[in-house]
Amino acid sequence: MTSPSRMGGRSALIATAALTGLLAGCATTVSGGVRTTAQTADHSPVAGSRALAVASAQRLLGMLVLPARSRRLPARPVPQGLEQRGLTIAGPGNLLDQERLYRLPMTVSDAIAYLSAHKPRGTVGSDTSGGGNSGGVIITAIAFRQRRVPPGINQINLVETLVPGPGSSSLLRADALVVWYPPRSAAEYLTANRFRSVRITLTRYDVPHSTQSTHIVQGGQHLIQPLAAMLDSMHATPALDMPCPMPRLQYKLAFAPAVPAQKSVIVTSGLCGEDQVSVGGRLQPELSDPGGLSALVTRLVHQYAPPPASP
Repeated sequence: MTSPSRMGGRSALIATAALTGLLAGCATTVSGGVRTTAQTADHSPVAGSRALAVASAQRLLGMLVLPARSRRLPARPVPQGLEQRGLTIAGPGNLLDQERLYRLPMTVSDAIAYLSAHKPRGTVGSDTSGGGNSGGVIITAIAFRQRRVPPGINQINLVETLVPGPGSSSLLRADALVVWYPPRSAAEYLTANRFRSVRITLTRYDVPHSTQSTHIVQGGQHLIQPLAAMLDSMHATPALDMPCPMPRLQYKLAFAPAVPAQKSVIVTSGLCGEDQVSVGGRLQPELSDPGGLSALVTRLVHQYAPPPASP
């Protein structure tokens, strides 16, 4: 992503902080800031694919637990109120959405209770939100997240959207949402001994007082090696459009080459945990930082920053 992310605002959709937080949460595990479920044995991140996302979505939809006498509906026509899922999330290129429609033999309130109590196996979370669309139809959405995901997949989520049906029934739209990691470029992998130094610039923003402080640290392999290892373990950023707060800190890493064949590398932090990478002045796919790189940069600056000058 190269611009600030934002949440869509269609009136027919429901978007609450609780549901947004559930879907935004990564389903991979993090150990010391390094993702572990989608890496090879040498810690190189694994890219996903649309085919893998399709298989993951179908598997999740196949694990739906519905009340007895529920009936799957044809894909068309779509019942009023279920034209779109009950939670906005945009992701051109790396978000797959597979949906199914059902009629449940119970009211919406009973269906909410049943679905919340019968999560698909391996999922967590049960946040609900309700509201009306432009046609006056009351919509309720429930969101779940799959705890374990295949290598190359960023997250797998389920959104169940309910509207009243004929008589005392309810109509359900089940959306399996899968986000996968795109491939990285070979140029943005760093070999530590090909660089002679790195310059770290860390800027902190104190929002309540509108002040900022900048720290600069420069050094050799004692800084290069941990930073290169962390950067090489990170995935390319999925092309998602999500709401993000302004960061409280920003950093820039400038790697100077030690050999003629190596180009300079600059890494700059951005919004939503994205890191922009430039190699020899050419932009590369952005890297996804779930917090590990920013924590490492902060620790190295605190450890090696020069002491403040005496008054």
